[in-house]
Amino acid sequence: MRRLVRFYENNYSANDRIFYLFDDITTRWTDLKLQIRENYINWLFPSESDENTKLSKGLLYKFRTNPYLRLKVIKATLRMMSLFGYSVSAEDPSNLEIVQIKPIYRQEGNVVIGLFNPVNYPRITRILKFLKEVDMSELSALFFLMIC
Repeated sequence: MRRLVRFYENNYSANDRIFYLFDDITTRWTDLKLQIRENYINWLFPSESDENTKLSKGLLYKFRTNPYLRLKVIKATLRMMSLFGYSVSAEDPSNLEIVQIKPIYRQEGNVVIGLFNPVNYPRITRILKFLKEVDMSELSALFFLMIC
């Protein structure tokens, strides 16, 4: 439990072999890097079935009640939306809109990036499930609308 919170606080590497922190993933990694790497998604959006990032009842409570962790969840979700080509326009906080910021179909070399790559379907499911579990239904709805 402590490792996951420390990861969200940017004080713990998600990978022992390839050192990377929360802020590396959400601010420094390119879309291509997000597309080809695999295990980071378990750290950004943990679940009950994960071995290394198990979402325990104690962690659920922290993610539901800690404002700092909730802001980090928003940051991670917005970054993943960007990978898929979208963002949220917050010009009017009472009227949020999903905005396409990149072409939906993108390819770098032989790697398809975003919604057209089937590797992302389990990632999308994981994100939606995590957001529901931590009581962030509005963010989950925005994410869901993005893929519709």
